[in-house]
Amino acid sequence: KLLLGVRGYTTLFRSANLNPAALGNATSLGTVDFDSAKVESNSFGVETSLRLTPNIVLNGWAGYTDAELIGLGDAEIWNFAAGIAFPDLGKKGNLAGIFGGAAPTLRGLDLDDGNSNFDNDFAYQVSAFYKYKVNNNISVTPGVVWLLNPNQSSDNDDVVIGTLRTTFTF
Repeated sequence: KLLLGVRGYTTLFRSANLNPAALGNATSLGTVDFDSAKVESNSFGVETSLRLTPNIVLNGWAGYTDAELIGLGDAEIWNFAAGIAFPDLGKKGNLAGIFGGAAPTLRGLDLDDGNSNFDNDFAYQVSAFYKYKVNNNISVTPGVVWLLNPNQSSDNDDVVIGTLRTTFTF
């Protein structure tokens, strides 16, 4: 179990991963200059992992960020997820997993200019993968990611992404 707190400050809005794409459609008019914002933040998180058996592991985490966009207003960002992993499924070294939760989602925005109209639906994500150990040096991991409410809006169509990762270990 881990509880973590982080205090941050940046003069580069994009460096804080708080760019307009990450904020979704933060304002209906798009008139806020996020690129020049200085950001001061307090972030808190908790995570846990519980091995039920040698072949079943439950995981979960949650995070909260209280961000001050200096000169613009305040933002509140949440994320959380839970998952189950199956080590050594099929053979030793393989790993299967299914995870679901919310990607970092802007849930509150209080701008000094009063323009705080934005979609604040949670940006949900469900992921599944299976890492297959080909040999001691190579593994292949196919997976799928399902994004619900992309751009924090339930009006947007879901997105499904297929992935394929090959890992070489030397």
